[in-house]
Amino acid sequence: MSADGIWKVEQMSIGGWEPAGTAFLEDGRYLRGGVDAYTVGRYEVEGNRITVTGTTTRLGGSRPIYGTAVGSVEIKLTGELADDQITGEATDGSFVAHYRFIRIGDLA
Repeated sequence: MSADGIWKVEQMSIGGWEPAGTAFLEDGRYLRGGVDAYTVGRYEVEGNRITVTGTTTRLGGSRPIYGTAVGSVEIKLTGELADDQITGEATDGSFVAHYRFIRIGDLA
């Protein structure tokens, strides 16, 4: 199953699912941008499992992610790829965040 495409990213918060940016996945490359953070990394798909590793850089903002408001952290997301949705957890080794991705387009 291919994960290539354009994905809307949402993060679970105390108030429910909130927008967390847009991700572009193509040929093993993972790029995600948001209002106050971006991630550059790689991904692998085995069956219906996806693993993303990368560096998330925070540019400030009102709420820290992974315990930091500014600076970079290494993250690892593991999840399940089903049809046009990915659900999973990301961690920097200390903090865990829950994400879902909804496919919104193709890169072709």
